[in-house]
Amino acid sequence: KNDAFKTAWAAIDKQLRAATDRRINLNDIYATLQLPPIGMKPGPIPVFVTAALIATSDEVALYEHGTFRPSLTDEISDRLVRNPGHFEIKHFANSTGARRDVVEALAVMLELEPRFRKQRVANVLAVVGALVSRISKLAPETLNATDLTDTAIAVRDAVSTAVEPDELLFSALPSAVGLRPIGARTSDWQHERRFTDRLARALEELEGHYTKTLDGLLDELYSRSREPGRPKLTQQAK
Repeated sequence: KNDAFKTAWAAIDKQLRAATDRRINLNDIYATLQLPPIGMKPGPIPVFVTAALIATSDEVALYEHGTFRPSLTDEISDRLVRNPGHFEIKHFANSTGARRDVVEALAVMLELEPRFRKQRVANVLAVVGALVSRISKLAPETLNATDLTDTAIAVRDAVSTAVEPDELLFSALPSAVGLRPIGARTSDWQHERRFTDRLARALEELEGHYTKTLDGLLDELYSRSREPGRPKLTQQAK
């Protein structure tokens, strides 16, 4: 209810929402709060910034020395207070528009259950985490396979090499399945169904590749040994 605090909070909110195309260093936010017309003293600034990061935990990502930090732990908060210049933030622009629609569609496709908000940008992280988990469980043969469709290979490689969660979800994966990226200010993308269908097919192909490879090797073994099945092949081997 304090007008001065309202002005400071509005300034932080404006800075956070401006960070959709690039990261913003926390020192820039500190400077905005310290300069006129706000003129906040250094002491309360970390309190305000921490409160803002918590309030926007589903929309704003935090990076320390360029490394994505999914959770604002006590240790990270302590380092943030001491060295704000080591931290950057980026707004995922996923609370409205096409990005929100895509996140919701992917959550349905991946059958994600709602979870407690223990992590930052929980909706984006839940989707990205599920994708990374499924790709990481693939057999080494599949992770290096070339006998896959171009789409499956592109999806596998995009997830395997991802560094920025929002870049993976809104740029790399749409491009991998032959669609244009979803910009931060895109209000109507109209490809949610096509995106989720193509991604689901690619995941199905990747997860079925190892079994398909084993079946193919078994057929090849039967063919070359000229035996009709396992019992005869076992007898021949003996």
